[in-house]
Amino acid sequence: MAKKQIATFLGTGKHLSIAGSHAFAYSGNVLDGGTSGPNTTMLDFYSPASRYIKGKFQWEANHEGSFVTDITVELNGQIIYDSEFDTNPNRGMWLTPLRVIIPPNTHVVMKFGASTSLTAAAQFTGRVYDA
Repeated sequence: MAKKQIATFLGTGKHLSIAGSHAFAYSGNVLDGGTSGPNTTMLDFYSPASRYIKGKFQWEANHEGSFVTDITVELNGQIIYDSEFDTNPNRGMWLTPLRVIIPPNTHVVMKFGASTSLTAAAQFTGRVYDA
């Protein structure tokens, strides 16, 4: 009897992983040194060539003090989401899930930047469908 292959989580990074009909990407903690603009890449991947993905982006950071954070999501170099947050002191901050449909063979990039040094994490989760 042949062994059944089981998907295994291999770690965080900018890449997309696909297990059956599920897609996921977890950046892990990413440090922005206070670039002020969305200059620090959290996720950077291509969707499969013959499949599309219906999913959502999420983002979270913990901080102390007030500062400005800018987040962008791009599909093939076109910004589809750009949001700037002006935070209140001593509060966690997160992005309301950004729901998207990503066409086949699309380059996806999620970036952030803050007016002061900030560590944040992003994740993308979704379902993969045949095109």
